Amino acid sequence: MQREKRNILSKMKKAEILLQNVEYQETRTNIIIRNGLIESIGSKAEAAKEVIDCQNLWVFPGVIDPHVHMRGLEAAYKEDWHTGSASAIRGGITGVFDMPNTIPATTNQKNLDLKRAEAKDAKINHWFYLGATNKNYGQLQKILENDPEDVIGIKVFLSASSSNEILSNVTVLRKVFELGGTHNKIVTIHTELEKFIVPKYKYAQKIENHNIIRTRKAAITGLEICLQLAKSIGNSINIAHVTTTEEVEMIRAAKAMGEPVYCEVTPHHLLLNEQICNHMGNLAKVNPPLRTAEDNAALWEGISNFTIDMIGSDHAPHTLREKRHAYSTAPSGIPGMDTTMRLMLTCVHQERLSRLRLIDLVSTKAASIFGLGDYGKIKEGNRANLTIIDPEQEGIIKGRRNRSRARYTPFEDYRYKGAPVYTIINGKINEVNR
Repeated sequence: MQREKRNILSKMKKAEILLQNVEYQETRTNIIIRNGLIESIGSKAEAAKEVIDCQNLWVFPGVIDPHVHMRGLEAAYKEDWHTGSASAIRGGITGVFDMPNTIPATTNQKNLDLKRAEAKDAKINHWFYLGATNKNYGQLQKILENDPEDVIGIKVFLSASSSNEILSNVTVLRKVFELGGTHNKIVTIHTELEKFIVPKYKYAQKIENHNIIRTRKAAITGLEICLQLAKSIGNSINIAHVTTTEEVEMIRAAKAMGEPVYCEVTPHHLLLNEQICNHMGNLAKVNPPLRTAEDNAALWEGISNFTIDMIGSDHAPHTLREKRHAYSTAPSGIPGMDTTMRLMLTCVHQERLSRLRLIDLVSTKAASIFGLGDYGKIKEGNRANLTIIDPEQEGIIKGRRNRSRARYTPFEDYRYKGAPVYTIINGKINEVNR
């Protein structure tokens, strides 16, 4: 009796959010959100604390960014979970996968717990990668034996980038792949192979040479090793930030053979190439490097033929002072959470991809690949994680408008059309400022 009474009282309370006139399965409908969940989808409407008319808006399942460096800890001066959350919300992002190359790195239980403690007040959903090294297999195994829900996978770096340790031992790499398979965790790989990165004495140390210093052969050879190894073991792997024609072709061939191989691409590798390095300087310094116009075309073909599964920002903020160092000491990485959806919605406007394909790339596929339950779907009973888009909003990208601490972008003055206007996270609505 008491339970029935509580249920009646709960239904009498105002809904938190009513979304009216939502385009859903080829009709217009209402979505009622209460207690953090999508309570109903249909013609029903009722009083709510927040009412949004979505007649001229698009409602996406909550956008997921599967590749983010949230920094924090000893690098909190670059970004922390407060500023990173603000950047994500402005970008329409409801959940992120945080990479392990923080200081200290997320390579053991102690450092994982430090990161958990720092992220506990984050305003976005978040999951953590564990970083694999040549020496921490046992520690990873202990963590994964407890089946932590907030650990999304294992990250492997085959070359130096920021604070990470390189995993260079193939025997250990095999064991890490096996560990991922045993515990049903995706192993995500930065495939640039360190030994193929050109020594400093061979080319002048300047941003214009970044693409030939971190040669495409490094990424292609590293990918070849990982594909062969994963094929022999049968575990699932995800290739981070593909950049070259050859990688797209190799991944497509592996998928055609039925192998569980996935991959992501970044907006900067889709839309920019080495030609901008001359005038953007180290703001365009990123690993893997910006490649060629021909590689841009191959990545778009990978989007069209479904070789590429996800779009990740590879949000990697540094201070502007650090980026202004000489090329040889300036860190690689650019901020991306503020801008990813604006860039990709512009591509929809330009008819480079469809709205449904974009939803697949920024939400549905990541949720499916990484087993995120009710994420990536608009469905009754699911947690209310939604991104609401104004497809007609126009503007100019300015780094100074970023909510990230990194107030710069290689897309400075880029004209966009389409932007998030509301980011709903677990039933809490966040209005997005331009």
